[in-house]
Amino acid sequence: MRYATEDNFMKEQIYACGKCFLRPLVADQLRKVSLDLKEEGYGIILYDCYRPLPAQQKLWDIMPNKNYVTPPSKGSMHNRGHAVDLGLFDLASGDIVDMGTAFDYFGEEAHYAYANLPEEIITRRFILRDRLKKRGFSGIRTEWWHFSYKQELSELADWEWWCE
Repeated sequence: MRYATEDNFMKEQIYACGKCFLRPLVADQLRKVSLDLKEEGYGIILYDCYRPLPAQQKLWDIMPNKNYVTPPSKGSMHNRGHAVDLGLFDLASGDIVDMGTAFDYFGEEAHYAYANLPEEIITRRFILRDRLKKRGFSGIRTEWWHFSYKQELSELADWEWWCE
């Protein structure tokens, strides 16, 4: 979980420890996505899952741009436990695969439709989006890594987990 480290766009640790929480239905659909991708030689790496509202506020304070961060007053799909930020890794080598930009890169090159990329990166982005869409997730245009499960909608949450 990137926000449990300083390796993120904020350059500071937001979560006390790296734990991924999702609503049970969302987690089950993500498990199915993982199985679908396994057939193609890919695994998924999770960068962010449920996000408490106080963490949403911290992100907004640094990046107050609704193209990249949902305003805390509205609440995000992450705050509902219905969103994941993820990438792919190669099952054979264990290496994270190149998706054209790093996770948390806020620029045109991270947009799903950005076409000035090598064909293999465009293909990987399509594979990721297609397999998630098959299981009920939808992406956003500005981040190749962000997907939300909107088949059901849970309430906003602000609980924070404890770390051992």
